[in-house]
Amino acid sequence: MPDTALYFLGGAVAQVVERGLTFLPAMIIVSKATPPGIEATMCALAVTLLILNQFILRSVMGVLINDNFIFVSKGQIDDYMYLKMVCIVAAVIPLSYMWRLVPTAEETDELHQSHAQQRGE
Repeated sequence: MPDTALYFLGGAVAQVVERGLTFLPAMIIVSKATPPGIEATMCALAVTLLILNQFILRSVMGVLINDNFIFVSKGQIDDYMYLKMVCIVAAVIPLSYMWRLVPTAEETDELHQSHAQQRGE
């Protein structure tokens, strides 16, 4: 197999597949967990957070953590195991607060009632 084919299959194509496999299940979970009436807002928030995470936060936080705490480089890879452990723990942290991002039915009902009162209905 030519080097160019391996480059495209391992690089660009693999990233698109990874983003798709990350994005679609997250959107399904958001759409199922969101109460009626605020689906568009929650989907927009979910897309914003996913894009922010995939394109900006992963790279910046990885570099900051490595440069300030772990110090892995091309010549010094002894602590690479610790860097991977930080990555695994950081990937699990959002599970501890994700349930709080989706409003409850009572919260959305209160919001609808307050909007109705403001409009004078």
